Amino acid sequence: MTMFFPFVRRARALSCIKRVLSLRSACLPLFVLVGLAVSQAWATRADCEKALLAVQAVLGEGPKTEIYDDESRRQHSPTIKIESVVAGEHGGQRLVLRRTAARWLSDYRSVRFDPQGDPRWFIETMGPEAAEFFGFKVMGDDRVIVPDGNEFNGAIKKINAQLVKMGKEPIEISFYITAGVDNTNVADYIRAYGNSHALPIAASGNHLMHDLSFHSGAIFFPGHLVRLSGYFSRFLDGYLQFVQRKYQTDPMKAAAIRHISFLMRMNHTVTIDTSTGTINPGIVASLRKPGEKESLEILFTPTVLISGEGNTARLYFEEKIKSLAPTEMSYVHEYAGLSQSNKTITALTSLNVDQLLVDLAEFVSQRNVPGQEMFENVYIPQSLEVLESLCKGIGQRRLVIRHAALALKAEK
Repeated sequence: MTMFFPFVRRARALSCIKRVLSLRSACLPLFVLVGLAVSQAWATRADCEKALLAVQAVLGEGPKTEIYDDESRRQHSPTIKIESVVAGEHGGQRLVLRRTAARWLSDYRSVRFDPQGDPRWFIETMGPEAAEFFGFKVMGDDRVIVPDGNEFNGAIKKINAQLVKMGKEPIEISFYITAGVDNTNVADYIRAYGNSHALPIAASGNHLMHDLSFHSGAIFFPGHLVRLSGYFSRFLDGYLQFVQRKYQTDPMKAAAIRHISFLMRMNHTVTIDTSTGTINPGIVASLRKPGEKESLEILFTPTVLISGEGNTARLYFEEKIKSLAPTEMSYVHEYAGLSQSNKTITALTSLNVDQLLVDLAEFVSQRNVPGQEMFENVYIPQSLEVLESLCKGIGQRRLVIRHAALALKAEK
């Protein structure tokens, strides 16, 4: 599910993704966190841990999985192998995995940004009974069954039908199967997430293991956060299409906008990808190391990011535009192969931060994003309330989804 960033491998965003989900403080300046929301999170740390433990007691005894920390990131070899494939129950297949090393967890990557993780995380965060409905099941010390993307998505659709029947909010996140095992184009990623809250899931290989390990927990996000983050993605895509049309008759400025658009989309995919990939490892970290600020930081920090840091879309992306200059604009020059083109450099310089902010204000004045007032007047306040009790909110979602899964299992 992670992204392909061909020109910006030295950008600060990538230094965060190389240590995906560790979310050390060195990565945080890229995103400019909202101090209030985070300080509230630390103030309620004890309550959050109590909520996590209480939910975990209801979910049932599952595997005690490992934390994705500095030690696990030293494991660079794959630790699992597909032993066999069996028919699934929701339109896909289920894979029998065999552990081939001393531990399940690994940082092995088949492409730059797909750390393997631990495919058992979802079993612990969802609980073994409900996880089995989705296609996850521990079969012994060295074997586990996991779903492929079609099977997992099919389970979500059945769960959603049951949740609606129960009068509960359905899961907002869905998944779409990618054509291959490579990373996803950033423009496609932003549009799919903005339009349908859909995340890519690989068809096979280590990238599938990564998606199941890290991103399956995204289904626990409260609906308001997902809808708000989808709106932010639509806003960004609309703004970038607006400036592309505005400068399309000027070849040099049009070229500059293409590269600026790539950089802004790339930065936003980092936000979404990191946020949707932290729920499973964040819960596990909090359960294994209660009382440690860094454990809850894995949960809270990306959730602040995906909710727009409490800002309106205009203010949020004003900050992102300002962060383009001067250092990150130089990455556009260097990695787009523009360093020898004085005319294109001039075009990039003329499209400075001030002009991009003027363009943003013009775009907002046209109200090109459907539902802008509703999202900014309703969902932002609701999302900030969710942030103040994030662990409780995620816990409630897990319990509701578990209830639906067990009801469906009982009907079989």
